[in-house]
This record gives sequence, structure tokens and C-alpha cells, in this order.
Amino acid sequence: MILRQPLPQGVALNFSNSYYFGEEPAIERNNLTAVSGATLSNGVDVRCTPDGLLVFDCTNSDLGSVERLVFQGQGAVPDEVTASNDHVFDIQRRRMTFAVYVAACIYGTHGRNSHSALSGMRYPSLGDMAWITIADGKFISRPEDIDRLRTPGGGDALRKMPIPLATVAQGLELADRLLAHDFNNADPIQLLAMAYQAVVLHAAQHASASLALSAVVVEAASQGTIWASGIVNNTTKTLGAVFPTQFLGSKSRNEVRSMTQQTMASALRDCGVFSGYLYERMENLRNARNKLMHKGNDATQRQSGEALTAMRDVLQILFSEPGFELNAGFTMRF
Repeated sequence: MILRQPLPQGVALNFSNSYYFGEEPAIERNNLTAVSGATLSNGVDVRCTPDGLLVFDCTNSDLGSVERLVFQGQGAVPDEVTASNDHVFDIQRRRMTFAVYVAACIYGTHGRNSHSALSGMRYPSLGDMAWITIADGKFISRPEDIDRLRTPGGGDALRKMPIPLATVAQGLELADRLLAHDFNNADPIQLLAMAYQAVVLHAAQHASASLALSAVVVEAASQGTIWASGIVNNTTKTLGAVFPTQFLGSKSRNEVRSMTQQTMASALRDCGVFSGYLYERMENLRNARNKLMHKGNDATQRQSGEALTAMRDVLQILFSEPGFELNAGFTMRF
């Protein structure tokens, strides 16, 4: 027998052990109350709760209205159930990636506004999602699921730093602006989700993994910046006016597609998009990545931290958005 069940439309996630949104929360064990949020242009409704959780209602987006098939019986699992499982996994993966993207926009805006490194950041897994039912502005879930989200390895006592609701609103506006813009070959959702993961890995002192992800983001963002710079034949410059480009002989599409990371960065430096200092840091990142990939040389925390800074600067240029900064420190004993 095959049962057909709707996949829950709402999910709640915790991205930090350190922050709460707005005023310090009064905990209610059996529900979550939204204090701020917005419906983004792709139809996903995003809300934040006082205890630091982000809730995503996918009902009116292409991530909603999903049916899952459950096989009850003996013998081989029918192909349609296997296909359904694959589809549900893909939807959940896309929901998570989008949620991380939104979190990156909110926390990155807070990092910029507060001029500080982020603290206690988490990269949740698909198993960390809590199903949420939305009713009358409240998000209902099983109490044990809410407790699990609120107390990941430490408890609410660790949440000592507020993120103002105005900052949340700015972060959601940033997420919507990036969704509305065409970045040619660059996908802002994927880039910021990977950038966020690189920050979390750096804070956990997984320097090599963090540096490798930063290198991927920098190369993809550099390629997107080349296409947006106006130096490719038959393309229009879409970089913001705050990052003007100087005249440089135009390049064919085939030339651009065959460019290495080094030649892309060099071309963007020569036409005034990248500063000499940014180019130097990108070269340091490229060399460290090559030593990691081809010689197995482990990266250091200083190298992964410098990689995050280079990644931040390239993303700010591509997005023409200087108002966010994803970064984190790490602790050590002397």
C-alpha cells in the first residue's frame, strides 16, 4: 500500500547559539511567535522569533505543495516511491540552501552594522529542521522539537547578543534585492550559502575546508563580475556605479570562458574593478588552494581568515552591496 502525505510547508531552523532577535525573549514552550519578517519575491515567507529562530513558510513558492509517498508493505519499494523520496530530498535540500542564504543576508548585515565578527554561528543539517504548522501568526510544533532548536548544545543562557529588528528587515531586503537581480552566471543563493558555510568552518578551525569553499566562491564570483563588468563583447555593464570600471579592450565570450582564476583577477584589476590589494589577497588564496589540492598542504587559520576577507570583498563588488560582512573569529589558548 502507498500512502500519500503532504510535506509540511513550514520549517524552523536555528543558525546561532549566540543571538536573539529584538528584545530578550520570554520563552513559551509550546509555540513560537514571530516578531519580524517579510514575504520574499520568490513567495517564501520568512519570520524570526525572539529566541533566535528563523521560520520559513514555503506554501506560496516553488518549494511548497509537495506530496510524499510512503510505502507500507513487503517486497521491493515501488519505483514511484523511490522517485518521490528523491524529489522530497531535493526539495528539502533546496529549502535548506535557501534558508542558509537568508541567514547569511541577515547575519551578514548584522556583522556590517555592528562592525564585529559573528559569534556562535551554526550550519544546520537536514535533520535539524523542525516541522512547523502556521496558524494566526503563531508557529506550532512539537514542544520537544522547539526545545531541540532552542538548546543546541548549550541552552538559551548562551543567547546574550541581540540583533535589532531593523537589522533583520535590512537583511531580508538585501535577500530580496539579490533575488531580483540577474547576475549572469552567478547564483547569489548558492554563493552566499557556501560563503556562510566557509565562515562556520573557519570559526570551528576547519581551516582547509573553509579555505577551499572560499576559493570556490571567489572564483565563481570573479567570473560573474567579469560578465557584469561590460568588458565582454555584446554585454552590458551591470556593476553598480559605486564600482566603476575603466576602459579596457573588450574580450570575446570564448576568451572569458577559457580564463583561469588568475587571468580573471588580473583583467578585473587592470580595468579598475579589483584593487591591487584585493588582487594580492586573491593570489594568496589561489596559491594556498593549489598547495592544498595538489600537495596536500594544510591551510592555517590565518589563511582561511584572509580568504574570508577576500571572499567578502569580491561578493560586495559583484552584488554592488557594501552593506554586509560575513566573518567570524576563532578561539585559542596561549
